[in-house]
Amino acid sequence: AHFQYGINCDCPISVAKITRAANESKSNDDIRLPAGTVVGVAWWYSPQAHSTTQSWSVWAQDWLLSFRQLMNNIRFLGRGGLNVRRYWIWKQVQQTAHDAIWQDPRGYYFCNVVCVDSKARGMGVGKKLMENVMDKADRENMPCYLESSKGYPNVGIYEKMGFELVKEIECVDGGDVCKVRLLSWDVPY
Repeated sequence: AHFQYGINCDCPISVAKITRAANESKSNDDIRLPAGTVVGVAWWYSPQAHSTTQSWSVWAQDWLLSFRQLMNNIRFLGRGGLNVRRYWIWKQVQQTAHDAIWQDPRGYYFCNVVCVDSKARGMGVGKKLMENVMDKADRENMPCYLESSKGYPNVGIYEKMGFELVKEIECVDGGDVCKVRLLSWDVPY
């Protein structure tokens, strides 16, 4: 049923687009989007063995991100986006949680980003973007993992897809607190 909306998914970055057929099946009261309009994206990381050292390119990208954020913070007088110090606090809290939760030496599929255009919500786009990789993980007998900084409605949506809330963590930076929910999905037996 989801393919009637013209979803085209490839792992690890999945893109959902509207096709001409999707617009033809809608009533006049529905929102119509031009064919080829991207209505959703999911970006997953492939499993990495826990013992795998960080690649040079990942290390370089982390530091490039830090440098760019520093430049934005300087340019915009501290209001330039990501707080670099907070990012590194978060990475440490996240790593500690991962070390406690993830015991599978093979690693897991990690859903880094999933987003759906508000005009396409409720059409099953997000579910299809998630299932694209979850089906692959099922065939490979690999777990999946994601993090959500928004509790409602995200956690409920993910739980309907079979994810389980395994931990809530907090990143504390002075008086600011960011709470994130960690969810996992294991291969159904």
